[in-house]
Amino acid sequence: MIPAPTTARSQSPEGSSSALRGPARSRTSRRAAPLVPCGRSINRRERLSCPGCGDISRAQGAFQAGVGLGSPRDVLRLITFVASTLAALLLGATDAGAAEHHAYAAAMNYATATITIGHGDTLTFTNLDNIAKHDLVGHEGEFGSDLIGADQTGPVRGVEKLPPGTYQFHCSLHSWMKGVLQVTPAGGGGVPSEPRVGGGGAGSPTAGSALAPNPYDIWSHAAQGSTGKASWSSYGKDVANSRNGGKAAPSPSQVPALGVAWSFHSGWGDFLGTPAVAGGLVVAGTFDGHVVALDSKTGKLRWHYDAGQPINASVAISGGRVFAPVAQPHRPRIVALRLKDGRKLWDAPVDTQRDSDVYGSPIVWKGAVYQGISALYGELTDPKVHVRGNVVALNTKSGKVRWRTYTVPPNHDGGAVWSSPALDVQTGRLYVGTGNAYHAPAAPTTDSVLALDARTGVIVAHRQTTAGDTWNATEGVASGPDHDFGASPNLFTGPGGRKLVGDGQKSGTYWAFDRRTLKPVWNTTVGGGSEVGGILGSTATDGKRIYGPNTIAGEEWALGVDGSRAWVSTTGGPIKWSATAVANGVVYSTDTNGFLNAHEAGSGLLLAHIPLGAPSWGGVAVAGGTVFAAIGSETDSGYIAAYRVRRGNEETSGAQHWQEDPEVQPDQYQRDNRLKKDCAKRKNRNTKRCRDYRRRQAEARRQNDQQGSSHHDPGQGGAVLHASREKGDRYVPKPPGTVDKLNLYYGPYTIPPGWDANRVDLDLPTQNGFLEYVDPQMYRVADMTEPSHQEAHIHHAHWFALDPGNKEDTYLGHTAEWVFGMGDEETRGDFRERSAANGPHGPVYGEYIRAGNEQTLIYMLHNKTDQPMEVWIVLHVQFEHGTKQQLEAIRHRPYHDVSGALFGRTYNVPRQPHGDGRWEYAKDSGRVIEWTSPTDGTIIGAGGHVHPGGKQVVFENYGSKANPCPNTGNGYGGTLLIKEDEIDHNVPLSEDYQTEVTHPAWRAPIHKGDRLRISGTYENKAHAWYRVMTHEGLYVDKAEQPKGHCKPYMIGKWKRTWKDPTQGVPNRTWGNHTDDYCGTRYGGPPCEKPEKLPPDSAFMHQTAVHISNFQYLLGDRSSGLAGGKYPSIKRGEQLTFFNDDQFADIRHTVTTCPWPCNGKYVANYPLADGRWDSGTLGYDVVDGGSPSPISATPRNLPAGIYTYFCRIHPWMRGAFRVTR
Repeated sequence: MIPAPTTARSQSPEGSSSALRGPARSRTSRRAAPLVPCGRSINRRERLSCPGCGDISRAQGAFQAGVGLGSPRDVLRLITFVASTLAALLLGATDAGAAEHHAYAAAMNYATATITIGHGDTLTFTNLDNIAKHDLVGHEGEFGSDLIGADQTGPVRGVEKLPPGTYQFHCSLHSWMKGVLQVTPAGGGGVPSEPRVGGGGAGSPTAGSALAPNPYDIWSHAAQGSTGKASWSSYGKDVANSRNGGKAAPSPSQVPALGVAWSFHSGWGDFLGTPAVAGGLVVAGTFDGHVVALDSKTGKLRWHYDAGQPINASVAISGGRVFAPVAQPHRPRIVALRLKDGRKLWDAPVDTQRDSDVYGSPIVWKGAVYQGISALYGELTDPKVHVRGNVVALNTKSGKVRWRTYTVPPNHDGGAVWSSPALDVQTGRLYVGTGNAYHAPAAPTTDSVLALDARTGVIVAHRQTTAGDTWNATEGVASGPDHDFGASPNLFTGPGGRKLVGDGQKSGTYWAFDRRTLKPVWNTTVGGGSEVGGILGSTATDGKRIYGPNTIAGEEWALGVDGSRAWVSTTGGPIKWSATAVANGVVYSTDTNGFLNAHEAGSGLLLAHIPLGAPSWGGVAVAGGTVFAAIGSETDSGYIAAYRVRRGNEETSGAQHWQEDPEVQPDQYQRDNRLKKDCAKRKNRNTKRCRDYRRRQAEARRQNDQQGSSHHDPGQGGAVLHASREKGDRYVPKPPGTVDKLNLYYGPYTIPPGWDANRVDLDLPTQNGFLEYVDPQMYRVADMTEPSHQEAHIHHAHWFALDPGNKEDTYLGHTAEWVFGMGDEETRGDFRERSAANGPHGPVYGEYIRAGNEQTLIYMLHNKTDQPMEVWIVLHVQFEHGTKQQLEAIRHRPYHDVSGALFGRTYNVPRQPHGDGRWEYAKDSGRVIEWTSPTDGTIIGAGGHVHPGGKQVVFENYGSKANPCPNTGNGYGGTLLIKEDEIDHNVPLSEDYQTEVTHPAWRAPIHKGDRLRISGTYENKAHAWYRVMTHEGLYVDKAEQPKGHCKPYMIGKWKRTWKDPTQGVPNRTWGNHTDDYCGTRYGGPPCEKPEKLPPDSAFMHQTAVHISNFQYLLGDRSSGLAGGKYPSIKRGEQLTFFNDDQFADIRHTVTTCPWPCNGKYVANYPLADGRWDSGTLGYDVVDGGSPSPISATPRNLPAGIYTYFCRIHPWMRGAFRVTR
């Protein structure tokens, strides 16, 4: 009986109501089942029963442990079941052989200093160093490689013969280069111990990203290039599932010159489908449930969307929309997103049967999205699984169900649709393959190819190739061979113009059927059948041949359209689960050894064997001359890598280590500021312009949450190897005029628990050139993600260049020039936008860095946690190679070396509850913060710095004593240069903020003897602020004589449009911050939890509190060590705090806050109430503090209960009482 289609109205949930007996996947709550696609997705029951699977976990030393079933009982149950078939599989399979491992040298060191392999495995050595030749030789000479040059690879001979043990190795030319090789018993190598990694950042920091090399670091580079209007819009490229990228792709003669143009690292799970390409974007789903959209030219993250459950298949793109299948057990969904920005349009369930899920990918045609339904979750976890496979058609605009057709009749189960449908646009027929039944009897539509009317869902033809196939893992039902149609169907034309639909079966046979009748036209067996293949990965066709994998043997094969055998290639073992692609005479696939393979389509000749860094089940898409490879195998992190044909000049071209963030738009910022003030007035709140303004702001916040930035991203991946590769790039000589976007690495450093102190580095640059951009970052070594501000951050960073006698320097005794500085605001230095404001013929600004001139870098690193953290300090810089004379000859523009200056002060701000709530340094301190200019020139830019709680920096020129500047009346007595307001990101008084800087077209004259003064303003109505700063950094162009006496002005077109030069602009766009905040009025959770005051019995008389191991004893409220007891003193007594952690260079404070002060530490909480502060207990040579780690409360402290926190580690809390 052929089941009839049902409408959405008549659909009812199917399946048993009994409880599940198998555990869901336990790694995270969102990953409920083992989920992987490959046309039909490979699954754990298949992996456990396949020969050679042990080798996969060793391949590249990067395949993650922990990708097995949820419990040992599940594994035992499956192993027991497959034992009866394992011997037959082994007899019919090709020997997988030893695993191949890789070692690398970069930046005059071994990037892989510790290598673990299994006994009998092989090792190759690649030299990524552009400076010198290297080799890898055992200390005793028992193994070794040849000396090899840059970007060359060679075998390490002899390692395959080593017995298990530990062996040291070195470079014969460079004695400091040393490492350790660990050889484990056969089958036991390749999985290093998992590093300890903290949380935070965008995406989940994982061992996977620490172990798996970044593809960009292990292959030659190619220049980035646009994909234009080219597309690969779905899993199968088109609705016919051709998986054919066409002629706009590298030719067979060009493929050997493929280089990696970019890679994108996902900390949100890896990639198991085929990337979709459209509209200049690459879109893919991750195993952890995110949809990511990347710039197809650069790999920059444009947006991401968290779908909440794994995405194991490919997205489809059509009509400016992205359709993502979400494999949520029992209630699989499709989410529709707007292509340009990731905005959710709808989220619709596609099935509600118990145990149902989705593993295949959707296609889109004439306003409908078509999706197959499967039940792997049920196969592995529910003995009563009774899911009926089906195909559903949804309206692309609304997500409403148009029709649903079950593949098996009522009272039958199985017939899962594991793969992506194919559609004949001429006839409107939709073709799908089906799987086995779960319980007898098997319906005649299991293990079949079905043809449906795409408009109505009516099944118009079917053809079964394996009858009576019944299988499920939970009950050991093994009467059938499990010969699903797991690969996606292809449409092609056979001999004589006959229209055919072909599909690969797990029996190992590729079938070709007449499209109208589904009668078999031919079939060819390409390998042995089993539960894990035959043919599992989807096939491709270019109209001449069909190309696909033999899963178990790890082979790639080609058949003629008449079924004749064209060729077989054994490259790609040990097994092959990925889909095949073809483009311009080249066949592409990834493999479980971690390679991208390219074969000549006519002969099968291997053209390229490119290392990916990790095993991959993901597919390949080819569009606009770029080959996109998805890398993943059900782990926590993965990559998409883009490959293009090398031009040959990549090594001397500019490095591209980081991506640009969106530019600040001063005009829009000015308009929004006006609207913000106007719309705060009650009379304007409901006007159309204010409603529109609020909508724009909400949309901007949503997009900020969806977009990545250099500040907060999913990590670069590759860990030490990635850092080593990029570190070496700075030493590569480049022709004058080359612009490098470099990452300058310092470290790695282990920041001790609770450390808040300074680190100094010295650098000797090897190239002459102009520094035109700098932006400091802190990255974890383990996975290259940035900690959240609540975990660790750079408290401040400064760059000084050795310059004895420098008159502008007030910090290092006139011995150095201040090049750059930043504080908590994460201010960046960008001379490029100021150069652009000069017009095409005006001066180019920068800090000239002379080769060999000592550079001093000072950064205060603040680890707010109680655990050590290993980090890199990374400076994103833009560096233009060449001297002033060389660059002026090339660019035909003057190059001006600007002079930096920095001045400011650190102080306390008292709370004044009865004041106006504004504490202004110039008015309230009785002092001035002043810097006197030693030169004439033009200030081309300036930026202020305040701490959280700060509201504004006022920057004025008072002129010289002999020639003072006039009082403009809008400052404190001088000529106002700029008012730099503090800008809140989400909430006020937060660590997530920035301070305005001068407009890029702002300029101000300065004369020798001019007195520049600044004043900082802080809120102090409800809070006090301790050890806060007000600073100003400025850059002076001495080559440009001052225009006018004191007044600032605008240049270029901005003279007409920017009327007030004293109005500042943001320094940067926000990007995707991770800082949590609290406060229901701001849309966050409550800052505090309700709590009653402690009873008298909770207090005991005690006059000393010891701070030990981040605990206040007695009186700690952040742990249970104090037992709910608090110290109590009488008024007139003192409570003394002793910092016992000082011996470990850990400083603390005791800073009072209002009761109960028990909320989570977030960006805007807790805050000091000003009643008492201990000062800093401990000393840092740069930042200061108290040499004595002891502080006592004043004797006149009013009676009451005092809760407090540590300003350096704000999660620490405590309490004490003062009685009368």
